[in-house]
Amino acid sequence: MTAAQPTGKPAADFAKGLAGVIAGQTSICSLDGTLRYRGYDIEPLATAGDFEEVAFLLLHGELPSHTELAAFRDRIAAAARSVDAAVLDALARLAATSPQASVMDALRTGISMLGLVERDDTPGPRPALIAQAERLLGQTPAILAAWIDLTSGRTPRPWPDGPVAKALLERITGREASSRQVAIFGATLVLYAEHEFNASTFAARTVASTGSDLHSAVTAAIGALKGPLHGGANEKVLEVLGEIGSADRADAWVHEQFAAKRVVMGFGHRVYKDGDVLAKLLGSM
Repeated sequence: MTAAQPTGKPAADFAKGLAGVIAGQTSICSLDGTLRYRGYDIEPLATAGDFEEVAFLLLHGELPSHTELAAFRDRIAAAARSVDAAVLDALARLAATSPQASVMDALRTGISMLGLVERDDTPGPRPALIAQAERLLGQTPAILAAWIDLTSGRTPRPWPDGPVAKALLERITGREASSRQVAIFGATLVLYAEHEFNASTFAARTVASTGSDLHSAVTAAIGALKGPLHGGANEKVLEVLGEIGSADRADAWVHEQFAAKRVVMGFGHRVYKDGDVLAKLLGSM
């Protein structure tokens, strides 16, 4: 519900951007001082760069044994290889008619179609939801890779063996990745796996709180993530780097933006007032 004065002006005591409002409590993630997943500090998790291990931790609440991790990897890989043919066919048609569409648009549409194929109408019991989440962990990167193949004029290739980081990196680049590249990409996936009540997580939780299904919640989350003030900010930073062109242009470019009172993307964080821990870890890589 929104609050407004009789004159139509907004009430003076509303919390802009929900600043200072406790929207919920979670044991999944903490941003108190540093980023932690289920109580584990992010630095050793990111350094290990094992996305599947971290995904298991976030979903199941504890780190997996070797046997549990191996079985989990197998389930993720099997899901990546089992995206319904109707979804791939629809993506192929869309790629032919709208090849310049955003990758995020394709991903959002693909996840929504998966919900239709699975007839995901209502939330099931917790074990069924966990199984759905595991399937989406494999199907989501597979849809991303398929779209990139399709818009590049290639027939989507089979999902390769190996960890998600290696498989996805090689699928989206079309070439074999070095161990160093895989390690950095794996660390990146770990760092972006969870971030408490960010906008996309909040959107997903809002949809789920209505009793809606998992695919609808994830579709909403992707829609929020696409925005230039959320996940789309990374794209804006890349655009900035392209516009600057070279390091010797950086100082003059920044002063030009300040003089024009424009926002310089990539600086400042609503939570990390002393610097973004993710940026610090990625910077060393």
